[in-house]
Amino acid sequence: MFQSRPVARTQLLLLLSIVILGCSSAAVLGQTATGAASSLEATCADKTSNVEITACAAAFAAKADRDLNAVWQRVLSSIDGATHLTKAQRADWRAKLIAAQRHWVAFKTADCGEPVGYEWFGGSGMSSAVSTCLAKHTTDRVQDLKARYLDR
Repeated sequence: MFQSRPVARTQLLLLLSIVILGCSSAAVLGQTATGAASSLEATCADKTSNVEITACAAAFAAKADRDLNAVWQRVLSSIDGATHLTKAQRADWRAKLIAAQRHWVAFKTADCGEPVGYEWFGGSGMSSAVSTCLAKHTTDRVQDLKARYLDR
């Protein structure tokens, strides 16, 4: 079992800063950055307790999921409207992308689960760390899908 230890606000803000650096790195590598991490930091900047920070990070992750669902529907529509392919090819492409998305969801869930727990020793910052991890993966996936299917 994890040993509980208090996590200071400074440590939680450090986690949010790490997420921001991850988005900045994506921009440097030529990927489109959404500013999601900075939005997360800005959205949660006025929160002072672990409870407030955790709730704010969870709400941000939920919004990222809603954004992903909206983009996902647009991506599927773009496949359905691909006139350069036969109906069978579009159906195959769609099925393969859906399978890939299911694998991505499994990865995101696994990556933000127990590994984060060990990183935080099960402490009071773990819940917000999990939400931050989920939000980061989700906003990255939104940008990836937009770049591959919608922005070309």
